[in-house]
Amino acid sequence: MRKKISSIVCTLLLLCSVFTVAFVDVSASDSQEPIKVDGSYLTYQDSAYASTENGTSLKGITPFSSLEYLLIGECSITKSGSGKIYVYAGTTASIVKVDYIAVILYVDYYNESTGNWVQMGSWNVDDTDTYYVSTGSMLTVTKGRYYRVRGAHVAGMRSDQPYDYADTISDGIYIN
Repeated sequence: MRKKISSIVCTLLLLCSVFTVAFVDVSASDSQEPIKVDGSYLTYQDSAYASTENGTSLKGITPFSSLEYLLIGECSITKSGSGKIYVYAGTTASIVKVDYIAVILYVDYYNESTGNWVQMGSWNVDDTDTYYVSTGSMLTVTKGRYYRVRGAHVAGMRSDQPYDYADTISDGIYIN
């Protein structure tokens, strides 16, 4: 009886390992590298986030090492229902108050026929004598496309021109 049970257990273990190996091989051969277009991966995620803190698409009018007033720029995009997205961008200064701080939020969609991102809208928010600005909005968009957000972030003092500047670019998320 013991021999029968141990042979059944061994057979089951052998079958499980065969199916596991077959499954792993199939999934590995079917996987595709994510497509990256102009700094953004095309994803099926529910949201995407980018910030200057993690080095996403950072560039400055002045070299990055001398960014003195701009602490963090960030942008995000989130699925918010059928054919809806919520977009956000914010800029934070590195000191309590700067003379000028701004964020420009751009919303793009991916045109599959041309293989390029197309800007569908933008707006900006700026302020003086503060340390933080942000903007966000819920948008209704065409289903069946990838969307991303970009942020342009500016902070500085009138006495120390040019102002610090950085860009952020999120990955694209598919909206269905």
